[in-house]
Amino acid sequence: MLFRVSLHRHAVGEVISPGQFGAQYRVFRPGGPYPREPDFTSLLIEIALEAARKSVAPQAPSRLDSIFTCETFEHASIFRERYRQGQGSIFGVEPQLAGTPQFRGNLTAISTPAGPNPYVDYLSDWARDYWTTEPTEISEILVGGPVVVVTDPLHHS
Repeated sequence: MLFRVSLHRHAVGEVISPGQFGAQYRVFRPGGPYPREPDFTSLLIEIALEAARKSVAPQAPSRLDSIFTCETFEHASIFRERYRQGQGSIFGVEPQLAGTPQFRGNLTAISTPAGPNPYVDYLSDWARDYWTTEPTEISEILVGGPVVVVTDPLHHS
């Protein structure tokens, strides 16, 4: 079982499909309006991560087309506190189909403060390390297909 932090309520048996995360970035196109901060920085990070994935881990599911999960309840709790300001519920989930591609990404690699350094001086390293290094603190499991909710909320706000 994997663990998902969600701001939405889900029922046991509900299927969660990937794509919402990627959709928020796919609206930005050449010549179109650019996102405002902090969304602009997030867009840069996701562009770098997708380029790195295609280069060093092409078999891994794209973050843009995945469901984000944690491998332990503890990691999900840490994620909820650090990145969702204690908001949301933690649900147990499982891939809907056997053999759904998964990838264990190094979340710590892309969430370590870089200070005032220029993006071009660190972002490519962050992105590469997400796909190629062992997680040192928190991993995130990308599930490249739908997941099924298998528990009621294990913790909720």
